[in-house]
Amino acid sequence: MGCGVIMAYKNILPFDERGLIDWIATVYGLSVEGVDLRVGYMSTVAILSTATQRFVLKCVNKQRDTTRALSSQIALTACLHDHHIPVADCVMGKDQQYFYECDKKIMSLWTFVVGTCFEFGNHQQLQAVGAMLGNMHRAFAKEDAIKLPTSLGWSDRVEQLTQAWHVLAKAGGKANALVTCLGRHLEKWTVPIETEPRIVIHNDFRAQNLLFQGGE
Repeated sequence: MGCGVIMAYKNILPFDERGLIDWIATVYGLSVEGVDLRVGYMSTVAILSTATQRFVLKCVNKQRDTTRALSSQIALTACLHDHHIPVADCVMGKDQQYFYECDKKIMSLWTFVVGTCFEFGNHQQLQAVGAMLGNMHRAFAKEDAIKLPTSLGWSDRVEQLTQAWHVLAKAGGKANALVTCLGRHLEKWTVPIETEPRIVIHNDFRAQNLLFQGGE
């Protein structure tokens, strides 16, 4: 019989519950009556209940590209909302900001989306999922795409390829064919990204990230 270690994830919120309620009141002007914490691997999520609504506060550790990634997410979400794609909306604070830094943490508040989870074998839901993904891909005309944030992975990928190319180039011999092949790929990747066509895709489109209302 195998043995394992169960590791609890760490709550990274920079406040206790009372401090969180006070911070939400100060920053968003909301009177929170209940807090339900969900601690995960990459983030801590707090489901906040007021007298009439629920919200989702997401807290993540600040890293090099955290604010840029969050800005892109908010911009994409707003565009999808404008194209009638049902998404959670980021809530603006009283000072017109969408996310806040506190104690090396980045926090953003989102509307709570009501729905049920995917039911294995539910063909109606599968058809709805396919339609949703297609609608996301078709949502943007060329003039809309110009306004979209560019992929965060583009420059990182170019950097990785460049480093690999230099390592192989020094090896010589049998590596020459691979160096030449990789060099051709690098030429394609280093084209200015602003000149490339863009489309909205979902990087993690799976059952755990979808909610359903009825069969939709």
